[in-house]
This record gives sequence, structure tokens and C-alpha cells, in this order.
Amino acid sequence: VGFFVVTHFKSFSVTTLSSSVWINIPPSIERYFNSVLCFPLPASRFPLIMFVELITSEGSAFNGEAISVTIPSGMGEITILKNHIPLLSTVEPGTMIIRTVDDELLFAVSRGVIQVGPRGIRVLSDIADRAETLDESVIEIAKARAEELKSARREDSEEFAVASATLSKEIARLASVRRLRSRRRSS
Repeated sequence: VGFFVVTHFKSFSVTTLSSSVWINIPPSIERYFNSVLCFPLPASRFPLIMFVELITSEGSAFNGEAISVTIPSGMGEITILKNHIPLLSTVEPGTMIIRTVDDELLFAVSRGVIQVGPRGIRVLSDIADRAETLDESVIEIAKARAEELKSARREDSEEFAVASATLSKEIARLASVRRLRSRRRSS
């Protein structure tokens, strides 16, 4: 359940358990609210929901509705809300956060493309692993192996590129697991 909080500051806050979003309201509506009001809004009628697709070469990692998406891009980490301007950008290795009405999902993503349009968000990524399913010790071993391979293949540019891509994927996985762990500690 989300809540509208309407204030005399000509805006309202839509608050879930994990996030808040501020949006301007028209002056014609504002005059009806002289103080703070709270009223529940059923999730099925939540006006700020957008459709999100997270796709890898292995299939769909996430396909559903979300309130916001935070993703590492070529322009830095960006957060996308409903009615965002159309956007086409690259996805960089890191942690993608999908905030739904009920939950906050963390995914390790690698290189790819993000498209934001009027129908929602489509993310194509080399990997999209749920942070909850990853094992930090296994990732540490794979990262060390990728670092060794990268340093051993300096003369062969093709194998060096493969080792570099593998290393960036493992670093993204590791960052996602650590981010999830730090969030659990702070909750």
C-alpha cells in the first residue's frame, strides 16, 4: 500500500516502505488541502507504476511493474520514474535496483543498453543476477581467477578483452552482494 501525503508546499509525496517520490500538484487541487492529509491508496491503483523489462541472453530476469528503477549507466547512476523523458543509454557494470510497491529487488548487471519510453523501461544486459541468489565466496574466487587470466593474457588482445569482461561481471556481482548485505544490516 502506498500513501499520498499532500502538503501546502504544492507537492505530494508518494511513500512506500523503501522510497519517496515528490511530484507537483496543480494549484486548483492545492487550495483544498490546507494541512497534511494521509490516505491509503491500493497498490492496484497506484498512479506512479511503470512497466520494466530486464532481459539477458538467457531470458527475462524481471518482467513487471515498478515504482522506480536505479541503474548504473554511462551517465552515472540514474533513477527513472514514470513519465521520464525518453532515454537511450548504456548500462555499466554494477547494481540495478527495482523498487516495486512491495519490495526492493537488487540485480547485478553488466554491460548493456537501457531504453526508456512511454510504455516503460527495457534493459538489455549481459547478466542480470538477483543479489539474493549470489554467493560472495564463489564470486571472490571467480574474480581472483579472472584477474589472473587478465594479467596472463596481456599479449593476446582478444583473450585479454574476454578476461576484462569476465572481471567486470564478477565485480558487478560482488558489489551487488555487498550492497544487499549492507542494506540488511541497516534494516
